[in-house]
Amino acid sequence: MQLDIGLLEQQHAAIVAAVGELRALTDLPLDQGLPHIAKARITLAKVIADNVATEIAAIHAPLKAHGLACRIPDYADIETRSCALRMSFSAHFAEWSTATIRQDWNGYGRSLRKITATLLDLLDREERSLFPAARTLLAGVRPIR
Repeated sequence: MQLDIGLLEQQHAAIVAAVGELRALTDLPLDQGLPHIAKARITLAKVIADNVATEIAAIHAPLKAHGLACRIPDYADIETRSCALRMSFSAHFAEWSTATIRQDWNGYGRSLRKITATLLDLLDREERSLFPAARTLLAGVRPIR
């Protein structure tokens, strides 16, 4: 089974770009950044959702179906962190409504940097540890139909 690492890396690059755009908005004064925050947050949520769906279909489901996930030393930790991060992002989006962001622009910027630093760290770990191992392990299996 061929694992398309290029697509996953493109999706990670899209996430990094969306994070950069959102962070850059919080560096602006409130009146300049706030009008663009909602669109930037939606963009980030979409690229993350697309990546999660691709990773589940291309990596997680096949590894589990073939009993190979246990052969990747960091797999359980990466999967746990990924699930926790998705829950944290949901809570972050709910906590930071437009009204709340308007009331505490600097606090939102700090909170955003903290959660996105965790996200960027996870992406790096996936690229260094999960992707190469999954590519190697999945190269020798046939897709389950």
